Amino acid sequence: MNTNKLKIALKREKITQKELSEKLGLSERGLGQMIINNSFKVSTLEEISSIIGVSMTYWWDDEDELSVLNEPNEEYKIDPKMEILNLKREIKRLESHNQTLEKFNQQLLKQLNRTK
Repeated sequence: MNTNKLKIALKREKITQKELSEKLGLSERGLGQMIINNSFKVSTLEEISSIIGVSMTYWWDDEDELSVLNEPNEEYKIDPKMEILNLKREIKRLESHNQTLEKFNQQLLKQLNRTK
């Protein structure tokens, strides 16, 4: 399933993730985890499709996503500069996290060597 299509469909239908989770009888966090992990039960996906008003094939049909993204309505357009900026921020965050993990790993190795 293409989870970006869920985000696009929610924007198009003016439904928040919180509202969708309430309609599904799920916690907002639970729905968020499903989206992050791209792990949906078929029954949940059928329910989401019904709420949003799309067929099940929508989630895998690339052509439909492109037509939504190419709509003239500015609300659905993606700003490439903003996407690049967001990706650069995410890279910096991950690099910093990686450095922290490397330091922690080195400390663990030092402690392990002391106990030998």
